[in-house]
Amino acid sequence: MPRFKVAFKSVHSLFSLGLIAGLSLTQALSTDASAGQDLRFIAGPNVSKTLIAERRQLLNSVSERVIAPYLLLPPSITVTVPATLDASFCMNETLTHFEITVPAQMSIKGAKPKNPVLTDTVLEHEYGHAVLQYNLMQSSAFRSAFPKYMKGYQVRALLFPLQDQRAALEEQIRMLNTKPDATPADLAQMQAIQNKVDHLDAKLDALADQFKPYADEFQTIENMLGDYHEFFADIVSVIYSQNPKVLWQALYTPQYKSLLRDDKKKLAELLQGFTLRRFDKGLRVETYSQTEIHVSLSPTRAYLWKYYISNPLYKHRESRFLKTLQETILQEVTERSRQRDLIDLDPEVLNKRFMAKIDQNFPKIAQPIIGGH
Repeated sequence: MPRFKVAFKSVHSLFSLGLIAGLSLTQALSTDASAGQDLRFIAGPNVSKTLIAERRQLLNSVSERVIAPYLLLPPSITVTVPATLDASFCMNETLTHFEITVPAQMSIKGAKPKNPVLTDTVLEHEYGHAVLQYNLMQSSAFRSAFPKYMKGYQVRALLFPLQDQRAALEEQIRMLNTKPDATPADLAQMQAIQNKVDHLDAKLDALADQFKPYADEFQTIENMLGDYHEFFADIVSVIYSQNPKVLWQALYTPQYKSLLRDDKKKLAELLQGFTLRRFDKGLRVETYSQTEIHVSLSPTRAYLWKYYISNPLYKHRESRFLKTLQETILQEVTERSRQRDLIDLDPEVLNKRFMAKIDQNFPKIAQPIIGGH
């Protein structure tokens, strides 16, 4: 029987789909009116209602304790919770809606799934991405500084539903391809689906052309934001838990040593990556060379923990703290975007500049205020 091949063109793969292949899900919807937020959960098979309720309560608690009132809450979030997965992610589907995927239990590199309590940290982290992105895009300073980036986001919002439709059609063709004996009706159905795919490809190509005028600025800002996004998302987990080791505890397991015993290099890289997510490990910025976005700002992690997060002067001002961090990130990205020689920075300069901005902006948080946060 003929095999219809459906493959994404390279321009289409510029944007993630926000889908989990092969995951059968049941939907549990909930609107958290008290937080002014449409918060919905999609539970995978074998994921209990109790866990979903706990996850919802967790996000509400994070919002109340460390995000509000100084930062805006993303208006619409859908959280997909498969039973196990080796990754998590947050996608900005539109200017106001975010798709987060965090499993009930993380299972990395074939290790035994982590305790769901530890996976809470991962959800806090992904929520941090949504909070930062939404607040940046709602900032008039960000919008005026990066108009082409914002236009690019608007085009991307049109791409997502079409990509989702295309992925669903691709799955239908894949299932028909697995049938051992194709009937004429099967072949006719596959051709009809292929025609729909071709029609969607034409639409996607047209949107790709619309995106081209904004592509350079969009990609430049996305690349610069990556380091700060991972830093901010980790800070949300750390400041909520007041635990500098919380990311390391969520990700590390001794099983890695046995699972990767035959690949010492990969084991060393994995363990180093987890260790560098800690906030209590002082690192010499002058000799720091890690460029991976999750750990590129690790010297600043220890600096921020030592002088600010653990400083009693900054206690109970978590929302104001995170708002100041968001403003500092915006200030730094804006300044760097205006000078070509600052767009790509080595880790030493990246950290030194960010530390200097933190020292410039953060002391105001310690000034007396009425109430908490």
